[in-house]
Amino acid sequence: MLKEDSNKILSKRTYTRFCAIQALYQSQNEDSPLHEIIPQYDRGDFAWSFPTEQPKGLDKLFFVSLVEGVTKEKSILQGFIEPALKKEWSYERMDPVVLLIILCALYELLNCPQTSNAIIISEYLIVCRLFYGDQETHFVHGILDHLAKVTRSETSL
Repeated sequence: MLKEDSNKILSKRTYTRFCAIQALYQSQNEDSPLHEIIPQYDRGDFAWSFPTEQPKGLDKLFFVSLVEGVTKEKSILQGFIEPALKKEWSYERMDPVVLLIILCALYELLNCPQTSNAIIISEYLIVCRLFYGDQETHFVHGILDHLAKVTRSETSL
């Protein structure tokens, strides 16, 4: 499912965001508890290949904050996403990885005021491209831009 991107090395934060989405997906689909999944990522012990050269390690505190925060606040985050969708889309109909990308970005918009809208949106568009190429990027960008305007007063991408 991972798309080939350039051979550039991702920043530690981008890599951490990517891993958080993978961990959340793994938790959902394997019904594994987070306390078993989180250490796998800390050790770099996962069963998928990364599409670009990866940085050494991830930002563990940020990773844990994202994974645990999205898990705990999922129903609150969902309440922001559903009104942002067009009538022909429903929360339940969304691709699970696209939904996790949006959930993680929204969690950051609500809980990381020190990070600008532009950086959050840009980072998650990079992550989206790693999974889908440009296929889902426009959709994700539109939703994230709307959510940034709803949740923050700052100008976004």
